[in-house]
Amino acid sequence: MTDATWTVHTAPHPKIDKLSEPTEVTPPAYGPKPSYLESSQARHWMFSARELQRQKQEAHDHAASLLRSATDAEASVEPLSAEEEVAIIRFYLLRIGKIVKAFGLPSLIEATAMTLMKRFYLRNSCMQFHPKLIMLTSIYLAAKAENYPIPLSHFCAQINKSAGAAPTESKPSAARGDVTESILSELEYGMVLSLDFEVAVHGAHRALYGFILDLQTVEPSLTRDDLMVFAGTAQGYIHMSRLTDAEFHYAPSQIAIAACYMATASRPQGEPLSGKTLVLKWIDAKASMGATLHMKQRHERSTWQQKRQDIYTKGKKVSAFAPASEATAETGSSSEEHSVDYIKENGLGIEKDTLLSIVGSIVELIRSVMAPQQKPEEAPRPALDMERVKSIDLKLRATLLQFDKLHTESSRKRSAGEESGPTKRARLDTQDSDSE
Repeated sequence: MTDATWTVHTAPHPKIDKLSEPTEVTPPAYGPKPSYLESSQARHWMFSARELQRQKQEAHDHAASLLRSATDAEASVEPLSAEEEVAIIRFYLLRIGKIVKAFGLPSLIEATAMTLMKRFYLRNSCMQFHPKLIMLTSIYLAAKAENYPIPLSHFCAQINKSAGAAPTESKPSAARGDVTESILSELEYGMVLSLDFEVAVHGAHRALYGFILDLQTVEPSLTRDDLMVFAGTAQGYIHMSRLTDAEFHYAPSQIAIAACYMATASRPQGEPLSGKTLVLKWIDAKASMGATLHMKQRHERSTWQQKRQDIYTKGKKVSAFAPASEATAETGSSSEEHSVDYIKENGLGIEKDTLLSIVGSIVELIRSVMAPQQKPEEAPRPALDMERVKSIDLKLRATLLQFDKLHTESSRKRSAGEESGPTKRARLDTQDSDSE
């Protein structure tokens, strides 16, 4: 068995975007430019539905093929199906919140840890890497990334103490889910390597905070208590969205709007707050404000272009102020493609029907992982079949033990090769750090 069996999967890093020419004097193209689009999350961790499915299938097929090729017919181990992998990963995602609260960490750590765990399993299979250990590593790494670091020794001790794990004389094994400092430290490096060292996460909870601030202007009649209750209800739907692939398809702001769209908050006095009504009011208000700003930007741009042309026509032919080329002129005049009426109707930079269609798609994703609600005001709950999870866990243990056996055999062969000759390349162990 080769060492490639235990290498975490990574993806080639895209080429760095070219910086704009620092001496360029032409103003930027007309239209809104969300800063989120410049983040590593938007550039490297958002995919089409087909591309996302391809990545998941490749990770699953790779682990399944290794498992089939390494087992004989008499002692064959059945690999998990892709659906079973999703179910068991979702179960461990739900456990992250309880552990985060037990350590007294903010909910921000839970959001980041869930995202890191999902990103890891886009490129790797839980048949090779125990989801329990990846879950714990994600929490430990998320605490670091969000500036709430925990000493590794304390983290492992508390986890083992809460689980009631008694010390044993046998060697720690990642296949059994043993929690030790050496195992988690090895997994931490393997995890950040698989993530291309990109652990910055832009969660929908941040966008929700901005939306609640906007509601104070859009609906001044809402009290502070009303806003707090509504935000808490919407936060529940954002939590449900983390069990889906929504963040791999949509921006955090779109997920936050969808969560608010689904929320219905009860009030001591008056009718319940309808998230759908508030979202529609917010869209209309922001579109109007956006249209005003766009028209102002359009006017300033026209004024600047006129001054530029006046300078050139007066004979001051400075190269920096020379008329733009045809290509630049086409780019600069792209704002003229839309009429004033179009800008007024689509001040958000996106048509209202398109935005509502996106919101509807996110709502469907969230509802797909939710248990049926008896009342609209009821807090959302995840749909979880524990009996199915238990049966999947039994199959998972068999695959993990089989990979652990293969890893032990690979380590022995490698040790024999090192005794007979020099080491030719470095290797990272991510399963059982004490196997050698």
